[in-house]
Amino acid sequence: MRRWTRHILPIFFCVIVLFAGLPGHLPDAFSSQKTAIQRGNLFPDLPLKVPNDPRNSEYLETKANATFRLKDLNADLVLVEIMNINCGSCRKQAPVYNKLYDLIESNPDIRGRVKMMSIASGNQDKYIQLYRDHFKVPYPVIEDPKFDMYNAIGRTPTPLAVYVRIDHENNRGIVAGAHLGFNEDYQQVYKDIRSLLNEDIPTVQIKGNVSTPKSDHPDAPFSEAKLLAEIVQAFFKHADGFTSVEQVDLGRNEILYTSKGRKGPSEIRLFARVVSRKIPCDLCHDAHFIYIFDSTGRVLDFIPLELTKYGNEPWDEKDLQKMRLQIVGKDVFNPFPFDARVDAITSATITSSVVINSMNQGRSLFKTLKDKGLIATLDIRHKP
Repeated sequence: MRRWTRHILPIFFCVIVLFAGLPGHLPDAFSSQKTAIQRGNLFPDLPLKVPNDPRNSEYLETKANATFRLKDLNADLVLVEIMNINCGSCRKQAPVYNKLYDLIESNPDIRGRVKMMSIASGNQDKYIQLYRDHFKVPYPVIEDPKFDMYNAIGRTPTPLAVYVRIDHENNRGIVAGAHLGFNEDYQQVYKDIRSLLNEDIPTVQIKGNVSTPKSDHPDAPFSEAKLLAEIVQAFFKHADGFTSVEQVDLGRNEILYTSKGRKGPSEIRLFARVVSRKIPCDLCHDAHFIYIFDSTGRVLDFIPLELTKYGNEPWDEKDLQKMRLQIVGKDVFNPFPFDARVDAITSATITSSVVINSMNQGRSLFKTLKDKGLIATLDIRHKP
């Protein structure tokens, strides 16, 4: 879909028209599928929460710190699984990784040099613990409730195994390989890990492209004309007198539309943000939707483009009504809470969390719109 920057589009037109592969040689168990993060990339240097379980803290050697960074771990290689506790393939992977963990820990020549952890994208500790108890997971599973690490990795299907060599001399983690999807051959993974331990850091660096990963934004499942028709219809639902629709470049391959109309004697500016997001699950369809808000940040409408639940069945009207009750009337410029057990659409927990997370990006959105002169400075609640 084409990206236009601040382009004026007549409304009548809207109505009428109504992961690069891994370079270099890698062990056979590594996926050849495209992933956003590749061999040679720097692993995102983000703080991770120390698990509450003291056994995990002892395993990671994080002591009493509240957070840690992967590059600071006392290890030579870390297997980081990017996952979600509700992802079917991730749940299938857990017993296999339990066996891998036992195999690593039973070999004194690499025990301590190799660490394992999972980062649970969009999940909270209280639900992660239920997952760990059910699958008897011995290694740390670290919460990523706001998708911070998931976004930094490049928004990918899950499970994604990332093999990170720790470059202690330069205080950084370098991706030595990645595998996308379920992998049942834990013995081969063990052999590959041993092989990666024998590569020196310069070799890992030279074979790859030392850079940071880029997020993957899927295209919306409709043409631009169809999107505009949906937006125009929504704008006229909440105000009158629109004459043109302007597209705003938000950067990061994201788009937003805006237009001025009238509501009674007052002029009103409305915004429509089109969201297309990868879902942290290799069996789930991408999420595509639009939300409408005004210049005060109040959410006025929620329009599904493609939202699915278990079995990739589309959300029904009951599902949509539940989501609308949660978000319409909320302030998009301020985060609002999401509890998976209470707020999620039945059989669509992951997609629900992605929807709310996308709408909770309002502080950066507010700053962008303010810098572009599209909204005025509001009260202290909206201070970025």
